This record gives sequence, structure tokens and C-alpha cells, in this order.
Amino acid sequence: MPRFNWAKLEAPDEFTSFCNKLLVHEVGTVVRTFGKPGPDYQIDAMYEGGYRGQGRKCIFSFKQRQSFAELRRAVTKDVRRIQDMTRGDARPVGAELWEGTTHYVLMSNVELLPQQAHALPGMLQELPFASEVWDGQKLEDLSTRHPFLLHYFFGAERPLFWPVFQYENLLAEQPFGKYLKELPLLGRSDVLATFDGFTADPDQRVFVLTGSGGIGKTRLLLELAKTCAHGSHYEPRFLEPEAQSLDDHLDELDPNRDYLLLLDEAHSYADLRRLLVVISDPNGVAVDAKLVLTCRPAVQAAVLNDVARYFRDEQVSRVQLRKLRDEVFDIAKALGHDEFEARQIARVSEGIPIWAVIVSDRSREGVAIKHLTKTQAVQGLIETYLRELPSEQQPMHRSVLRLLAAVQPLNVGDPELVRALGSFCQVDVAALRALIGDLRHSGLVHKRGSLLEITPDVIADYLLAEALYTKHGEPTGVHEVLLSALPERIRGQALGNLARAELVTGEPILDDLLAQKLASVPELHNFQREATLEELSGLTIRYGGYRMYQRLLPLMLGVILGQSLGCAGWLLADGLLGTTGNLLVAY
Repeated sequence: MPRFNWAKLEAPDEFTSFCNKLLVHEVGTVVRTFGKPGPDYQIDAMYEGGYRGQGRKCIFSFKQRQSFAELRRAVTKDVRRIQDMTRGDARPVGAELWEGTTHYVLMSNVELLPQQAHALPGMLQELPFASEVWDGQKLEDLSTRHPFLLHYFFGAERPLFWPVFQYENLLAEQPFGKYLKELPLLGRSDVLATFDGFTADPDQRVFVLTGSGGIGKTRLLLELAKTCAHGSHYEPRFLEPEAQSLDDHLDELDPNRDYLLLLDEAHSYADLRRLLVVISDPNGVAVDAKLVLTCRPAVQAAVLNDVARYFRDEQVSRVQLRKLRDEVFDIAKALGHDEFEARQIARVSEGIPIWAVIVSDRSREGVAIKHLTKTQAVQGLIETYLRELPSEQQPMHRSVLRLLAAVQPLNVGDPELVRALGSFCQVDVAALRALIGDLRHSGLVHKRGSLLEITPDVIADYLLAEALYTKHGEPTGVHEVLLSALPERIRGQALGNLARAELVTGEPILDDLLAQKLASVPELHNFQREATLEELSGLTIRYGGYRMYQRLLPLMLGVILGQSLGCAGWLLADGLLGTTGNLLVAY
């Protein structure tokens, strides 16, 4: 586990952020923070509720100082100002925030010596409510009770297991992320009932949610976590895939607690199989947990195959999310539209909530909804951004967007990978990073830690389909160029995105690549050909889903039948002619 390091909190903003997050974990998730308190408020954070077995209204003040002398002078001034805020009739603006206060807590980075530890509380006794001091040593001691904080501020990479409120704030930073909190959850009562049965059944271990892009998997995942937090003994934790190594982060979990671990877009997590091992064998790592996964139809076969390696069918609960054809109308009304506009939005959205949000956003920019299509809605978002650029820069920005749609999430903290992608786009690394910066400011691209991705992912689907197919549905050949030029370690990622685009559009693009690979194996090299077929079968299910697998199944069975007939022919020849020594290949 990372060690506490004051050097990483030297910047005032970092110290304030640390104190705020510590309060949220230590005191309560409803702590109200004041990013820029007024000069006379003397408030950095406020909390009303139970803490240490008592109901309280606590006021918190953060003091980052270089020495005890500086801290003492600051406290002397604060005491006078607080007295002015709480005494007399002519009180300054902000005095109402102090009404009903029962406790005042001073939080400082300065570690107090024994004699100093008595001096500050003595000064604070002049205040009309109880007070206490959390000095540097106290802050260190409190933070060690919350491994998330140690990893967040002092770890080599971000934490892997995020509390619900922290993860919700993380999602709110994404484009359209505010709607995850604002919009009501409609039409999912059946899923919530199934989930209640899952948490109540000790034999159930994995809950898999499958649904197309934008159908509401992430929004539902947040609701399931909140339901679990209030209605069961399981403590919910979201996995943030940027922190890829599971074993390096298991110390974030308390072995004395039961957890509900939630992983969105499970196929994008490199350590998924290791995670499944941990859940299936809690005695091995002293973590008892249930797991909730979400995935898209294009990759669900891969995820379900991995789950089936470690869990029996009766241990797994699967839910396919249906489209919300009626409920989207209510979502549009919740977004502030009248009945006529809500019906038009529901028509365009076709039961997918994120489309209601996107179309609603376009309508607020003056776009008529009546004849709008989903393609036009997304195209409008992209063109609005591109029109702000000089015309000569627009093709390159569009190319980078398409490339990101193919390889996302992209780890921009990997210099080798960024150089390879810059070479693919025929620009240097500095120019590529400048392009990425422009895309982030546009709101089309979101950076989560070092991972870059287009959100919502239906925009990535559109960009990828636009690059892969002509207007008549013919393949452009871009997928072949991508898979031949991309670095080996992200080709699997690109294959998953390509299969997703194939599923969304209904147009095949990967079949020809599989056929070419089969044709490159000489017919007589039976062992090599069989190994290739086995590899392609796994590839097809993992990245193409069941639809592509079913299309290729006759080919696979035909090759197996041919092998079997060959063996039978030689057996018959041996029996009739009395010869031996002919090669019989068994698989």
C-alpha cells in the first residue's frame, strides 16, 4: 500500500482536495464542500448528520501553513472573525451558515508538539461551540483507514476500487455525464427485482448486464450500487479500468468486509480473468465479494466464456436489457420538452435513452427535431466541432477521431503507443498530443486518468461505421489497414471495436480476414490447419459474437467432416488390402 507523503500535497489545491476527500470518507458522503469560501465565511466544508454516534453540525476549516507560528497567527484571526459571525445583530453575509453549529474542526498539515497541542484548543475555547484540532499526524492516521485515499493521492497509479459517490462524480465529468444524476431511472423494475434476488442468494456470485450502446447500462449500474449500499450488507465498489493490475490493488479492500464489485464494459479490463479467479476463490486472497459486469452484445460471448471458466450456471445471473420505447417519451419530458417534442424525440431515439439526450441537446441549439435522424444528430455534434477549426485542419481531426474510435480506450500515458499512432496518422507526437488536446476541449473526447475515449460510445460507433463503410454499405478497407499497422498489443482491442461496429451496422467486415487467414494454411498441413481453425473459432466468438460464429460454423464443420472422412477412408483401405502404417490423425 502507498505511504503517506506530505510532499505530494504541497500545492494548496492538492491539500484542499485531500481534506475534502478525507472528510467524505471519514465523516459522511453528504459533506458539503466550499471550493472558494468568502473572505469572512471561514468555512471550507460543512456536515450535518451523525458522526461518532452523535448528531452534529460540523464546520471544517483547512489551514496549510509552514510552521506552528504561522498557524497560530491564522487561528487568532479566525477566532475573531468567527466571533463576529456568531455574535450581535449586525452580522456579515454568510453568518447564516454558522447557525446551529455544534462543532468546529481545524484541519492543518502542521504536526503539533505536546505543548503546542494544548495551545490551539485553548484559543478555540473562546468559540461558542465545541472545537477540536486535526493536526498533520491526525490527518495521516485517519487516511491510513481509507486505502482509496492513499492510492488516489500517493500511489503510482489511480485506485482500482472506487466508492459509489466518487465514481459518480468521475462519470459526471464525461460529456452528457450530468444526466446520469438528473434523469429518472425508468422501466427497469424487473432488473432491480432480479438484482434483489441476486444479492439475497448466497450461491449467486456474478450478475451480467448486456445491452447495446446507450441503452442505460452505466446508469443502471449506479442504481444497483446505491440499492446495494442501502439494502444489503455488501459494500459497493466500482472498478476503474485504468488501474489494470488487480493484484497491486487488492490491499484497497478490507478482508473483514463483504463487497459488491461493479465493472462497466467488462471486456475492456485486461485483468478480467484474474478478477474472476479472485471472486471464485475468496479463501485464496481473503476477499469475499459478488461481481456485477456490463458488456455489449458484440463482446458478450467473450465475457460469458470467461465467466463460465470459473462459475457454474447456477452461480451466474444474466439480464438482457430491453429498449425503453415507452419510457423514452417520459425521459424527453423530464428533459423539459412538451408532449409534441417528446414524441418526436422518442421516434428518433427508438428506445435508447442516450439518443433522447443527444437529440434533446441538438434541439436546444436550434435544430428541428421533426425530420432529424440519429445519424444527423451525431453528425451535427461532430460538424459543430469541426466548423470551429480552419478548413485545412478538419480532415486530420476527423481522422484522429476515427482512429480513436477504433482503438479506444487509448492509454495516452504510453509513449511507445502514442508514437505508433502518430506514425499511423503521419504526424509527430507533439502534433498528435495537440490534436488530442483540441478534441478534449471540444467535449467529444473524455480523459479518465491516462485513458482517452469518445463518450458516449454511440458517437464512437458512428465514427467507426463512417470510416469502415461507404454510403452503400461496402467495406472501405480501412479495417485491413488498421489491423496491419496497429501495434500488436492493441489489435485485440481494435478487433473488439470493429466487431461492435459490424454488429451495429449489420454489415460484415471481418469475414474476409478470416477467410484469408484460412487460405494461407496449406491443405495437407493438418495439424497446423486444425490449430488455425481452433484459433479462429475463439477469435470469432470473442470479437465477432454468436452471429459471426454461426455464419462460420458450416465452414468449420465441413473441415472437420473432411478430416473424418479421410481417416475413415484409410481405415477401410487397410481393412480391404491388409496394409498398415497409413497416417490416422486424431483430434
